[in-house]
Amino acid sequence: MALKRELNFHKKGLEIEKDLHGRDVDHPDIATSLGNMANCHWSLGQHEEALVLYRDSLKMMKALHGEESNHPDIATFLGNMATCHWSLGQYKEALALSRECLKMMKALYGEEDNHKEIAN
Repeated sequence: MALKRELNFHKKGLEIEKDLHGRDVDHPDIATSLGNMANCHWSLGQHEEALVLYRDSLKMMKALHGEESNHPDIATFLGNMATCHWSLGQYKEALALSRECLKMMKALYGEEDNHKEIAN
């Protein structure tokens, strides 16, 4: 029940973000709101819905930071999408996204495996 209420708050927050920044605008706050909604869906076991929102968030973050950019938010969404695919039994997709996430994290934080973001 609490997660559904949280999801509704995030939906309202997304609408406020779109009213503030524009409905057809890529903005980090909008991408974050989409990601927050995706997290709720994932926690509710609604992995397909979460995956759609994570994809939208990732697309927006790549538009903001560059398609080839190494950015922590992009890496986070890649990792979250990998988790969704894993939960859906889509192991090849999960592995590919996990590898992409790890590669980006190493580019951001160095090759050492002892960084907290890489260890996750």
